[in-house]
Amino acid sequence: MKEDVTQFVHSEDRIKRERGKDNIYDHPLMKRDIQDESGNDDKEHLQKQIELMKLKENEISKTIEMKAQLKELKERDRLREENDRQYTERVRALKQQKRDLEQSLLEKQSVLSSLDGELMEPSYYKHTSNKHRKKTTDTQKYMPFMIKPNVPKFSDAAQFQE
Repeated sequence: MKEDVTQFVHSEDRIKRERGKDNIYDHPLMKRDIQDESGNDDKEHLQKQIELMKLKENEISKTIEMKAQLKELKERDRLREENDRQYTERVRALKQQKRDLEQSLLEKQSVLSSLDGELMEPSYYKHTSNKHRKKTTDTQKYMPFMIKPNVPKFSDAAQFQE
């Protein structure tokens, strides 16, 4: 086993490999390429970060716009509901006022009709100036003249001829 290790330590393949590694880093052009690659990586990484930040900024601006629209819609809904509530209140007040006026009108009409009934005299009183006649007719109940037909009663059996 020691022989294997010593052979590996002194083998030409290992030496070439190690020299190749050293040569890659020691050569000035190779060092510049490696630095450029690492610089490109940094540059690409920064560009990706910038793109991600732009996307995030766009998403945030869209979210802000959506929230502003939502706020505006809520405000419109609130105003519409308030207008509807005010409208119903106005209609309710007008209906109540109408009912009150109708009730008042009915009461006044009933008072007027009762006063008309008390004050109204029959039309034939208007042209007569005889107070005596007026007094006599006031005590009598006014009955219109009616012609009654002469019809026999059905309960009287003597009037029927068989």
